[in-house]
Amino acid sequence: MLCMDGLDSRLIAELAVDARCSNIDLSRKLGVSEKTVRRRINRLVEQGVINWSVVPDPAKLGYTVRAFILLEVEAPHVDDITQSLASCSNVDFVALCTGPFDILFGAWFVSSASMAKFLKDYLPKITGVRKSQTHVALQVTTGKVANLAALKEGPVE
Repeated sequence: MLCMDGLDSRLIAELAVDARCSNIDLSRKLGVSEKTVRRRINRLVEQGVINWSVVPDPAKLGYTVRAFILLEVEAPHVDDITQSLASCSNVDFVALCTGPFDILFGAWFVSSASMAKFLKDYLPKITGVRKSQTHVALQVTTGKVANLAALKEGPVE
């Protein structure tokens, strides 16, 4: 069980605003020593409460189409399907869900044509997918992508 207090919560909040803030600046903002900040950050990282990553803005990288896709799948293939989707560099999350569909995932595409290619050429080749339903976001006001670190391979088209 994790043991966090108010200082940990305030530290996490400050890092969420600016993860590049120095330990000295954090210590001033929080009213504690730099050593305390360093020790707390190290503990939070070791416990897996926080981690460090770069979160690119997909729209600024040319990914202008945001889609949320629901899949109805055959139960024995759920794990294989989620792994296949998770390996796509433009898929940023894959979740099991309740309701008439089994899997929900979000993806970014460089164009509606690349999304159509994904829907026509990639999804049907995944064993166990029975049905899909695609929703395109017309405007995304908040949120960034985590999985675009794999962009060196280029988007799945």
